[in-house]
Amino acid sequence: MHTCMHARKLKCDVSCGTLPFVRAFVLVLGWLSGWLAVWLAGWLAGRVFGCMHLSLVVAWLVGWLVGWLVSERDNVMYVSSARIRQRAGNTWQVEISAPAEYMVRPPQAPVFVFVIDVSHTAVASGMLQCAVDAIKASLQDLPGSPRTQVAFITYDSTVHYYNLKQTLRAPQMIAVPEIDDVYVPLPDDLLVNLYESRELVDMLLDSLVDLFLHNNEVECAMGAAVKGAFQIMQHIGGKMLVFQTCLLYTSDAADE
Repeated sequence: MHTCMHARKLKCDVSCGTLPFVRAFVLVLGWLSGWLAVWLAGWLAGRVFGCMHLSLVVAWLVGWLVGWLVSERDNVMYVSSARIRQRAGNTWQVEISAPAEYMVRPPQAPVFVFVIDVSHTAVASGMLQCAVDAIKASLQDLPGSPRTQVAFITYDSTVHYYNLKQTLRAPQMIAVPEIDDVYVPLPDDLLVNLYESRELVDMLLDSLVDLFLHNNEVECAMGAAVKGAFQIMQHIGGKMLVFQTCLLYTSDAADE
């Protein structure tokens, strides 16, 4: 589990709990003080009124009052500490990191599939430029380096896959106009290692805006693009990031 970049840091508050021996000391002290108060009340009642029965009644009343006060104090302390723990628990994070001796194989490499809308609305509104800038700024912060794997899909009325294999000199775009029955044209070449293909990834991101600058397609096949992205990473799992501006169209909208 990866920690959030903007998670608030919590400071330990010793008031949320006490050490065991301190708590035991407080309990014994409260018990002794209660018995001392009962004995003192009975002795004073016997000295003042001279009646043994009255002294017993006063001692019982004082003991009940002391017990009630102690229990109320414990309830207030318990409720307040529970509220503190609940309030702090809303912002807690747990990061579990298993050492190598607990693994039968290396963990799966993190997978990120970027699905980007390149229709006329996305280009004209500036969303495509903002998405490209955000992706370029976040690539170096993706977890799992140097094993991180990425894939890119763009879409308007058709779905575009990108071959970013490190042996190529430039990114290779493969357009799939058939959106009713989506398929992956190159199953083994679309998901690449970010560290090895970083130059091609940067080249693709730098050219996306110019490549679709004069795109007049206003229709959007996001459902087909999402299905294609799922087919790319279904054998390993991962995270899909979709950048969308248009409403869905065609029959695949109902399936999504």
